[in-house]
Amino acid sequence: MAGSVELRRSKLILLAVLVCVASGGLSALLGAFASLLYGGFQFGAEDAEAAVARVFITRVGTYWGATCGLVAALTWCWLVSRRVAQGRVDRWASWGWRRGVAVGILATTMLHVGLVLGSVDKSLVDLLMGLPFGLLFGVPAGAILGAICGAICQAMVKSSTADQAMAESMDGDAA
Repeated sequence: MAGSVELRRSKLILLAVLVCVASGGLSALLGAFASLLYGGFQFGAEDAEAAVARVFITRVGTYWGATCGLVAALTWCWLVSRRVAQGRVDRWASWGWRRGVAVGILATTMLHVGLVLGSVDKSLVDLLMGLPFGLLFGVPAGAILGAICGAICQAMVKSSTADQAMAESMDGDAA
């Protein structure tokens, strides 16, 4: 039985690493893209100061996006660990995408607030215009990653449960 718990724990750690890498990578890409809304993209000739500001906000978008994605992934994994601890192993894909939407909203909001604070022109209007646009990407990204990782988690937990049941039946046969 202890081996089964250890197997489940190691599978969940592997899932957490997978979720963090996927969410951090996707969020870094979306963060770089979102930085275009806050001064990372300009038409026409620009002076040296504007070029430096553009490069800065693009880097901020990428790194802050990865950080927000990591926070969202860790939040999702924490919710998963609570669900596993409660012994609830059904409907993971639907559970995963709903929590994915929630953490997608969290990560997108954190990203856009950070980008407004890091931009040269700190404007609430920019945030009010950029955040809904960002949610068009962040919500589906969270939902898709949440559903995929939820389905993977369900397969991992069910296989661990099946392994545990088999081990217990072998222990019963031996006695």
